[in-house]
Amino acid sequence: MSYQEQRSWSPEEEIEDFHLFEEWLRHKALKLVQPERGDILQGTIVHISPTEILVDIGAKRDGFVPSTDIQRLPRTMRESLAIGQEVPVIVIRVYEDTGDIELSISRALQQQDWLKAKELQESKDIVEVEVTGYNRGGLTVNFGQIRGFIPLSHVADMPRNLSPEERTQRMAAMVGQRIPVSVIEVDRGRRRLIFSHREGVQHLREKRKEELLTTLQEGEIVKGRVRRVTDFGVFVDLGGVDGLIHRSELAWEPIQHPQDVLEVGEEVEVKVIKIDKEKRRIGLSLKRMHPNPWEKRVSQYAVGDIVQAIITNVTDFGAFASLEPGIEGLIHKSEIGLASGETPRDVLQPGTEVNVRILDIDHENQRISLSIRRAPQWEESESEEDESEELNAVPTEDVDTTSILSPDDEGQPDYMDESSSDEGGG
Repeated sequence: MSYQEQRSWSPEEEIEDFHLFEEWLRHKALKLVQPERGDILQGTIVHISPTEILVDIGAKRDGFVPSTDIQRLPRTMRESLAIGQEVPVIVIRVYEDTGDIELSISRALQQQDWLKAKELQESKDIVEVEVTGYNRGGLTVNFGQIRGFIPLSHVADMPRNLSPEERTQRMAAMVGQRIPVSVIEVDRGRRRLIFSHREGVQHLREKRKEELLTTLQEGEIVKGRVRRVTDFGVFVDLGGVDGLIHRSELAWEPIQHPQDVLEVGEEVEVKVIKIDKEKRRIGLSLKRMHPNPWEKRVSQYAVGDIVQAIITNVTDFGAFASLEPGIEGLIHKSEIGLASGETPRDVLQPGTEVNVRILDIDHENQRISLSIRRAPQWEESESEEDESEELNAVPTEDVDTTSILSPDDEGQPDYMDESSSDEGGG
């Protein structure tokens, strides 16, 4: 006997089942989305064709995304769309006559991007964007489905003294790059989204600096690129954070200007000599990457030696004198031999050659103390030599040299005359 034969339906049961089915339909209808224009929904792709994409949004019927909207999507996203994929959509229109629901994926993504931009503005977080173009006022960038702008004043490393041609070249070189930015203005109504590259770079540098200040050790050798040259030193980018090479740490030899040693853009290897975590500063040295010639050169000098030096600088407290290039010492004013009321500038000037006595050599601090008053000067030496020559000289002004050297009438010297011979013979 079949199941149908075993199971017979009574009219009462059929009515009850009908009511249950009707209730189920009403329950389902309550769960169905009643879309309205402007609604943002999450849907699932159920069909893809060259002209449209059908998306299940939980309504009585599927919505459609026209091909014109699909073309607005990035190429990579268009190619990745697949059946079963969840996508955000926004309701563009509900056709009353047909019940068709027009959707847009691109506008939904834009709406999400606007909301994300607002969140970034409030949180002050940094995000990367791609530079797509430029104009006189700055850079254009893509932020998801929104076009944003970076004013020229907010482009990092763009000095104001550049010529228009140089600015154009720099901006053109940035096209295609992904750069860090912060959101500084969001105006959905005016479709205005403004970013700051300068703040983004600064934020990353501060973050990188925090990491370096914790991990760097004094004495460590690091590589970097020269970012800026000033009168007092050179700033080196260590990878998002700057360290300073003071001009005194550029070379062992005296230099005229830091730009004589390094130039912007040059790669350099330096030694970390100081880390000030409180002031958040990193001190670097270029000269300490090489042996100190001072130690080798100064080894030929000893305390007590008297050497020749050239005055290089005169101050109120004394004068500096160079024994040779790279070896300089201080002559304190008490060691110059000043008369009452005289100052070092009254008796010395740069370029003056003097004899000095070495009083002290401080190897640890690389300092030499010198004295003029304890060393004989050229004038004193010359006057002593003149006096010695006068004392040892034989007076010749009263000697008649002609009588000594002239022969007599018979051709004999006068001291060989006959009388002399006779006296000598007797």
